[in-house]
Amino acid sequence: MTYRRRTRATAVSLSLLAGTAMAQPIWTAAGDGISFGDPANWSTNAVPGINDTAIFDQVGGPVSFSQLRTTAGLTVRNTTPTLVLNSNTYTVTGMGVVGENPADNATLTIQGGTLSIGLTLLVPDLVIGSGAGSTGEIVLDAFGNISNADDTIVGLSGSGALTINSGAANAAITKLGDNAGASGTVVVSGPTASWSTTDRVTIGNFGTGSATISSGGSGTGGRLIVGDEIGADGTVTVTGSGSTWTSTVDVVVGNFTTGSLTISNGGVVNTPLAKIGDETIGVGNTIVTGSGSRLAVSGEIAIGNMGIGSLDINSGGAMTCNVAKIGDATSAVVDGPTSTWNSTGATIVGNQTTGSLTIRNGADAVTGQAFVGDDSTGVGTVDVLGAGATWNAGRFFVGNAGTGTVTVSGGASLSSNITKVGDDIGGNGTIHI
Repeated sequence: MTYRRRTRATAVSLSLLAGTAMAQPIWTAAGDGISFGDPANWSTNAVPGINDTAIFDQVGGPVSFSQLRTTAGLTVRNTTPTLVLNSNTYTVTGMGVVGENPADNATLTIQGGTLSIGLTLLVPDLVIGSGAGSTGEIVLDAFGNISNADDTIVGLSGSGALTINSGAANAAITKLGDNAGASGTVVVSGPTASWSTTDRVTIGNFGTGSATISSGGSGTGGRLIVGDEIGADGTVTVTGSGSTWTSTVDVVVGNFTTGSLTISNGGVVNTPLAKIGDETIGVGNTIVTGSGSRLAVSGEIAIGNMGIGSLDINSGGAMTCNVAKIGDATSAVVDGPTSTWNSTGATIVGNQTTGSLTIRNGADAVTGQAFVGDDSTGVGTVDVLGAGATWNAGRFFVGNAGTGTVTVSGGASLSSNITKVGDDIGGNGTIHI
């Protein structure tokens, strides 16, 4: 699969591909006041069709569907309609916009059916909080769904929100806080709430983005980028038993900017690869806290890939991976009697730069192999501190080709089948017990 990178939304009129005929139908509720299919409820005295953009402005309330409907576009401006779909699908072949103009404060609620957004190649297909100063929100309740063939932008230049209480939202690409000054928020709450993106989710593209998955909600995506471009800020929280995020490609926390990921109270994040502090100016912070909370990486986790990263595991949190690399002036801390670190392949502290790992207060770390100060330029420091703190490695290298220092104190323990200090040429290793 090819993963696309779009750094800015296309600067074109949001009316394109969404029906451009004069006198587009505006909801007035002047007929029976509720039926989408009542012509008298529309300003044109005609039910919106395949060439029209259905517009909700000033007048909201419930809008009931008795059959499948298709329009070219959907625009919600300064009002709060609720689409009661009654198990029907409402298809928009062009664009959907919620919160279009600077003064708009719009909320669209979808219940009991699916809003299907079509594929348009020139512009995003669904935009929530479009214009600078606008506010837009979509709420999914009572098994309301959104199916989008392409891009969903939550906060293009304004403030956008997507709240999933019961139902599912999916897209190919999702961006939160797309342009500088924009903000986007996604909340996925409850066991019947789900959010999926086949390609990429960006939390804070050039603006500010935040996503919270809680109370058994679930999210899936190809890539999850938390804090992408320079000047952006991204935050993700996965909290509560049964709450999950699963990436099929990777999780990046702090790409070219600041990003933070918190996994708490039994939440779980699954990914093949993880990078915390990815690019040279990226700053990433990840916290795993609480019993049952877990960051599960099937492949490699890089804490400070080229940027600055930190990983804090405490209060019974856990991290599992195949290979863990800690470097580039970064640190990892495992703290507390039920907190665990498990890397089945290797843990490398100070690979080519400086890294540190602290295991303390009864925490437990297990790794297949451990390298502290691995390459010639690597400087690694490990502290195993306090009663009950343990580090177990099949093979243990301190100062492999670089400089490594390990300190074990206060009743902590270190064990391995093979231990080598200052192993390769130029290696300098020290163990303090």
